[in-house]
Amino acid sequence: MNTAEVVRTLVWIVQGYLILGIVFAVPVALFFLARLDPAARGNTWGFRIIVIPGLTLMWPLFLWRLLRNQQAPVECNAHRRLARGAAAESNDKVGVA
Repeated sequence: MNTAEVVRTLVWIVQGYLILGIVFAVPVALFFLARLDPAARGNTWGFRIIVIPGLTLMWPLFLWRLLRNQQAPVECNAHRRLARGAAAESNDKVGVA
């Protein structure tokens, strides 16, 4: 296999990946975006068009989330942990379980 054949094969693989991504991204942007991210509910058509390139490139991740019925992950950092601890502490003082 020479260099030209390798390049042609790589281009074919990338084209296939992008075609599958576009086929996936358009219906997701039109119908399933709110299932993937609740913050996307009620957004405009302009927003849906803007997210199509990202959905196209990262379609395996979003397909996995759709199949598992999983929403956007919640970031877990020091600020959220501290806020969660403070909320639990104030609930304990009030007597909320």
